[in-house]
Amino acid sequence: MAVSNFGELRSLVKDWGNRTDISDATINSFINLAQDRANRVLRIPVLEKVSASLPIVDGAVVIPSDYLEAKALTVDVSGTIIDLQRKDLPYVLSKGKQAGNPRYFAREANKFILGPKGNLTTAKLAYYYVAPDLVNDTDTNWFVEYGTDLLLYGALAEQALYTKNTEEAAQFEAKFRGAAAEIENMAQQAEASGSTLGIVPSR
Repeated sequence: MAVSNFGELRSLVKDWGNRTDISDATINSFINLAQDRANRVLRIPVLEKVSASLPIVDGAVVIPSDYLEAKALTVDVSGTIIDLQRKDLPYVLSKGKQAGNPRYFAREANKFILGPKGNLTTAKLAYYYVAPDLVNDTDTNWFVEYGTDLLLYGALAEQALYTKNTEEAAQFEAKFRGAAAEIENMAQQAEASGSTLGIVPSR
């Protein structure tokens, strides 16, 4: 069932779905809906990114546009890496006027507010990112190549909902959740083994 790109995955969904009355564009939307769900439910190394030098401006860090969830926000104080603690926004704002280097952070809209503000100029953010939608037939990513069953079952569940086949939707939903749980479990075991699940892509 291995595929290497978006076009091949769509062909697989069409074959399994056995429908001739649904357009390619609609099937594409089913696949991307499945990937959106995968983005939300999975926390695996291949969905991690590191932004090593995010600017700190007036005690705030602009969050990357593909940000989903923070793993760690750190600052370098004279060669010592400080792992900032996440706190609620009022608490961090109350620390903003205190002297010293940042120790805490909280999200406000599209920024991380630091407290105290300090005089540092950059921060390092390790985070889970949102895999972008697949658009062109040649597009590919980790989900397409290694999580094919996850996207396949997710897309078929979406198609069954679209065609109001609730029984089939429930069957493929269960398969989607099973594939997601399997990937999560494998990722935990493989994180230090050098497998494709354990490797964080360089970006």
